[in-house]
Amino acid sequence: MAVIPRPASTVVLMKDLSKVYLTKRPTTMKFFGGYCVFPGGAVDKTDYEIDNKYTKYGNYDETFHPAYYVAAARELFEEVGILLVNSGDGAPFNFETDKLKEYRRLLLNGEMSFLNMLEQEGFHLQLENLTYFGHLITPDLIQFDLIQDFFSLNCQMDNFPSLNQMRLTTPFGFLQRRH
Repeated sequence: MAVIPRPASTVVLMKDLSKVYLTKRPTTMKFFGGYCVFPGGAVDKTDYEIDNKYTKYGNYDETFHPAYYVAAARELFEEVGILLVNSGDGAPFNFETDKLKEYRRLLLNGEMSFLNMLEQEGFHLQLENLTYFGHLITPDLIQFDLIQDFFSLNCQMDNFPSLNQMRLTTPFGFLQRRH
């Protein structure tokens, strides 16, 4: 029986357009547990509910639904603590680390939706720096069928302190270590 692939978003975090940041998935995860990966995951139902009211500063590739951008931003926050938001007036947000950790915990445990967090804090997603660059349907040999859309985000550690906990490498260097 054919399985219908689920939509998903992945973000390739780049530094100086030549190096990439990877995060290690917990070994307890069903999908590629223990592997070094780019942040990403399935598009949730609630990602479709976030409209222009919360994304008025974003640019979209109109060939697919904006929920893919929202999923990319949500997964970045859930997996590595990078929150692509600003306040309602366009100013950068100033957020306590403990509060960010608590929101991540609530999201990961399914106790709060990303939309609820945006509404509660009055945040707007800042998506203009997410650049769509590719599409992949996972091969049959992988037990999870995903339609994967890829985005890049050029970032520096001083903008996102949580990058300190990630592995920085060149794509070629990463592939060399895998063999």
